[in-house]
Amino acid sequence: MASLVGRSFCGYDIVEQLGAGGMGVVYRALDRKLDRSVAIKVLPQTASEAGALARSRFLREARSASALDHPNVGTIYGAEALEDGSLCIVMACYEGGSLADRLRHGKLAEAEAVRIATGIADGLAAAHASGIIHRDVKPSNVVFTKAGLAKVVDFGLARRTDGSETLTESHTIVGTAAYMSPEQARGLELDGRTDVWSLGVVLYQMLSGRTPFARPDVAAQLYAVVHEDPPPLAVSSPDLLRAVTKAMAKKPEERFTSMSAFAAELRRITADRAHLSDLETQPITPSGSDFTLRRPRTRKILAIAACLTLAVALGATALNPALRETATSFWPRGPVQHITLAIMPFGSSETELTGLAGGLSHAVNARFSQLDALRDTFSVLPVGEPVGRKTADSNDAFRSLGATIVITGDLRRKDKDLLRLELQIRQKSGVAPASIQIDGKKQDPASLEDRAITEIARVLEIRTDSHVLDQLRRKGPAAAHAYEPYLRAVGYLERHDVKGNLEQAIEDFGQTLLLDPKFAMARVGLSRASRTRYLKDRDQSNLQHAQNYALQALELDPSLAEAHVSLGLVYKETNRRDLAVLEFQKALQSEPRNINALMGIADSYEALGRLSEAEATYKRAVALRPHLWNPINNLARFYMRQKQYPEADREFRRALELTPDNSGLHSNLGVALTRQRRLPEAVRAFESSLALNPTYPALVNLGNLHYQQRNFRQAAEMYGKALQLNSNDFRVWGSRGQALRHSGAPGEEVGQALRRAIDLGQNSLKTDTGDTYSLPLLSVYHATLGERAQAASYLQRALTNVNVPASALAYCAIAYELLGNRDRSVKLIRQALDSGYTWDELRGDAELQGVIQSAAIRPPG
Repeated sequence: MASLVGRSFCGYDIVEQLGAGGMGVVYRALDRKLDRSVAIKVLPQTASEAGALARSRFLREARSASALDHPNVGTIYGAEALEDGSLCIVMACYEGGSLADRLRHGKLAEAEAVRIATGIADGLAAAHASGIIHRDVKPSNVVFTKAGLAKVVDFGLARRTDGSETLTESHTIVGTAAYMSPEQARGLELDGRTDVWSLGVVLYQMLSGRTPFARPDVAAQLYAVVHEDPPPLAVSSPDLLRAVTKAMAKKPEERFTSMSAFAAELRRITADRAHLSDLETQPITPSGSDFTLRRPRTRKILAIAACLTLAVALGATALNPALRETATSFWPRGPVQHITLAIMPFGSSETELTGLAGGLSHAVNARFSQLDALRDTFSVLPVGEPVGRKTADSNDAFRSLGATIVITGDLRRKDKDLLRLELQIRQKSGVAPASIQIDGKKQDPASLEDRAITEIARVLEIRTDSHVLDQLRRKGPAAAHAYEPYLRAVGYLERHDVKGNLEQAIEDFGQTLLLDPKFAMARVGLSRASRTRYLKDRDQSNLQHAQNYALQALELDPSLAEAHVSLGLVYKETNRRDLAVLEFQKALQSEPRNINALMGIADSYEALGRLSEAEATYKRAVALRPHLWNPINNLARFYMRQKQYPEADREFRRALELTPDNSGLHSNLGVALTRQRRLPEAVRAFESSLALNPTYPALVNLGNLHYQQRNFRQAAEMYGKALQLNSNDFRVWGSRGQALRHSGAPGEEVGQALRRAIDLGQNSLKTDTGDTYSLPLLSVYHATLGERAQAASYLQRALTNVNVPASALAYCAIAYELLGNRDRSVKLIRQALDSGYTWDELRGDAELQGVIQSAAIRPPG
């Protein structure tokens, strides 16, 4: 039929065509009566004339979707007939694009994919509860609001499970081949588990960037769906891998029993990721009032995670006479213990020198880190400055990183052409620091670097025989004048969190290559910078650039370990984990002690589900650096992800033996203890963390522990201190209000905290419509204040959701208990326990102790 753009009918002005498919053309239109944008789907006249089947499917879409009232299902406003007899459906216009649009740019982040899949599952579960199977779940049938809320649309192939309507003859195959279940591909009878399969395929595609059964034609595709296994899926969460695998089981009886069960599992995975997405080498940053461990925004393997050794032979060479007195007094008398060296990022008070200063410290670090001899005597920590950290703190290096010697540097301009690098070498023992001043030309930073290496080696009495000098050789460009822009670029890249630094790094790497096109390390730098840019904007072209630059570097130097690591990291980002492992292994062939390559292998093995090999690789890193805490912490993090909490507990304690003042490790240990329900010990661990470094998350976690142990006054105190650092979390305000109430605080103080919680909670509802916890918590706060009508309103809204998480059911039970409706409270508690809420959690709810004591609920056994 001719385009309808520009025409008007039934109060709608057609503005533009949005898309077209086999079941209709979609237009955006203006609803003149209500002054809103709508989408109008028109069944082409040719299809209308083709027979009753197309019209039945079209009307079925309108009836099926309009019968559903759910946030994750597209809204239908009505159906109309045009003058020529064509049919049209008027529906809400969603301007956030489709999932298919998003997937054209590649795979999604795991957390985002799970969030979207949960919304789709909720919408489909609502349809199933109404007796409707979608039968055509695919990315193009998922659209988004501007706020990012997923909506399931296009119920044109939907079928009622009660048999009241039949769209197609029995055994007819309908749907989209790439997303059909095996039973759908074979034309068998279907139930809701066919949609479970299709959503599993969609989730697989979101996580990998490809469909699992891509074949050259439909027949081959359907054969693969029925008979073949999908390619291995590489994800960081074993639970997520199991969920996708279960959803895509060939036999329906081996899948999730219902879409609701699939949604519940996705929520549990989300909760686990929030509670423990990954443990970081720095102090953990939980969010909210639950026990959480946040994954870093970017995994900065090339900086702080690397733990490398330095070869030292004390007294093996004569000292420069000018330094003899300094060096002799620098070392303490008595037997020398194992020494761990931290070279902090050099700084500068002059903005134009900050990049060069950072590049110099990185270069000095890299060169010392190449030494392998006498590894049991000396270790070096290449301390890249963590993103967001503004100063290189020597005391923090002593305390948190376990360093025994710290080197700091300051670069400044001495005169027009000369620079001065001033180094301070400090010992933890308190011996007076050694100072070194080095002058050099700005145009020749290589001389500054070489002299810094020489002077540090002399003060620390590192032997300087030919073998050591060979290992300390600088990886510089053939064109000497290309080294300054290269070092600047390295320094800017290390602090890519600072606005403009990443772009400046890319520009300076480019300038380096203009001066020396064969300098392979500059191409490695561009690979790292491009990958960093991808992690910020998720533009797939940047990942392709990163791969190309790494390959170019390997053409220039096939044995360059840094290039193999960079290429491996690109392969890891694109889920080509097997290729990533090969690249990391090649890096180890060139540099057997390259910690970045080892961590890349361990991470890839874990993602591939090769857990025993991953564990062995993490242990290999520990054996390689036995005197450093970070490899042990990485092993403990692995055990936490596998829910092996006793093993994680053991390794965190082992790391703390090396760095007893590491606040992050104490916090990590506190979480491991919490998972084991060893609450008194967990309290002590969090208190130790706070004594070293008081942080908002640690204060909240400690407040939660006190609350569970009925130490309400202490809980209120911890929440209050946390709110002094971050006053915007309504859950912490609510927890403080309840703790104050139980501690006997004045009603006015309790009311102020709960009023603040209500105000912030209402704002949270406006910005996060998919939040399943805000409604139950708000009902609790209103019930506590005796505001029955408001509490009942929020309860009604909370319980109309199709899949209410177990914790949210428990909050609703608390609200009903506070409102005096014990029967309803008991019923909800039983539902929560059936949904996974534990007796330990129930016993921790102070408001539900009356229910427990009444014997209305009994523990199992």
